[in-house]
Amino acid sequence: EMNAGLSVTAGGVRVGSGGLTVESGGITVDGGINLRSGRLQLDGSEHGLVVTGKGGITSSVPNQGAHAFVGTTTSQAYASSLLVLEGPKQHQPDQYRFLELNTASLDEKKEEAGKETMLSISSSGRIETAGGLKSGSDVSVKGELVVGGTLSMQRTNLKASNEILISDASSLSFLEIHDDGVKSENRIDIEGSFPSDGQLVIVKNSDDHSLSGAF
Repeated sequence: EMNAGLSVTAGGVRVGSGGLTVESGGITVDGGINLRSGRLQLDGSEHGLVVTGKGGITSSVPNQGAHAFVGTTTSQAYASSLLVLEGPKQHQPDQYRFLELNTASLDEKKEEAGKETMLSISSSGRIETAGGLKSGSDVSVKGELVVGGTLSMQRTNLKASNEILISDASSLSFLEIHDDGVKSENRIDIEGSFPSDGQLVIVKNSDDHSLSGAF
C-alpha cells in the first residue's frame, strides 16, 4: 500500500482560496472532475491533453452561440494541423469512420431518436454528405464521376450581333446567344484566354441565325 502524506477517507477537501498546486506526482481521480466555473488550462505541456480509455471526450454546450469545440493557434508562423485524426490501417473498405456529423432529436427520453448523418468520412477517405457540395475553386476527380441527378452548368448570356466578343473563354461552361431581333452575322471571337484542353463548353443558340467563328 502506498504511503500517503494526506489521507482523507470522507468529506473531501475544500480550498477556499489560493488554489491547489501539485509539483510532482500528478493527480489521480476515480470519481471524475467537475468544473463549476473557470476553465481547464494546460500550460507548458508537450502532449497537451491525452485521453485514454473507452469514454473519449464528450462536449455538451446548452448555451446558444457557444462553440462545442474550438481549435486556435496564436503563432503567425504556425505550419502544422489544428486537428489531426489518426486511425489504424483498414483491413476492409470503409472499416470505420474518421468523422461523423449527425443531427438528432431534442427528445432526451428517446435515445438515438431522429438521428441522421449529415456528413461522414470513412477510413478509406470516402466522403458522404446528405446535402450539397459547394466549392469556391476547382474540383479535381481522378476516378469515375457518377451523377445520379441532373448536371447543371453556370450560364453565360450574350446577345447576338455581327461580332460577339468573349473576353475569358477559360471560365465558360454554358454559353447562350440570345436573339437580337435583327439579322446578324453572329461571328464569335475570343479576345482573351481560350478554353483549356478537354474543357467542355455547351453553346446554345437562341437566335434565329446561325453562329460562326470560334465555335
